[in-house]
Amino acid sequence: MSEQLNQMQKMMEELIRITGNTNAVVEELRQELKEVKADVNTLKTDVNTLKTDVNTLKTDVNTLKTDVNTLKTDVNTLKTDVNTLKTDVNTLKTDVNTLKTDVNTLKTDVNTLKTDVKSLKESDAAIIDLIQQSYCDLDKKLEDHFAAIREDLKSVAEITGDHEIRIRTLTRRPV
Repeated sequence: MSEQLNQMQKMMEELIRITGNTNAVVEELRQELKEVKADVNTLKTDVNTLKTDVNTLKTDVNTLKTDVNTLKTDVNTLKTDVNTLKTDVNTLKTDVNTLKTDVNTLKTDVNTLKTDVKSLKESDAAIIDLIQQSYCDLDKKLEDHFAAIREDLKSVAEITGDHEIRIRTLTRRPV
C-alpha cells in the first residue's frame, strides 16, 4: 500500500511538473503574441502616416493644378511673357512627373506594407492555431491523468475498505 501511495505521489509530482511546463510554454506564447500585436500596431501607424502623406501630396497636386490654371490665364493676358511662361510650364511638368514618380513609389510602399500586414495576420493565425492545439493536447493529457488517478483511488478504496477511509478522513479533520 505504501508503494501505491508512493506511485500516486510520483504521478502527482509528474502532473505538477507537466502543468508547470505547459504554463511556461503558454506564457511564452502569450508574450510572443503580444510582440506580434505590437508590431502590427506599429505597421498600422506607419500606414496611417503614409495615408496622411498621400493626402498632403494630393493637396499639393491640386494646388499645382490651380497654379497651372492661373498660369494659363496669365499667358492669355500677358502675351509678351510667353517665352517666360513656357519655361515655367516646363518646370511644372518636371515637378508633376517627379510627383507622379513619388506617388508611384508611395503606392509601391503601401503595397509592400499590405503584404507585410497580411503576412503578420497569417503568422497570428498560425500561432493561435498552435496555442489552441497545445491547449487541446494538454486538456486531453490532464483528463487521462485524472481518470487514472480516480481509478487508482477507487482501487485504494476497495483495498482498504470504505470504513477505513472514513476513519482516516475524520482523524485528519481538526476538532
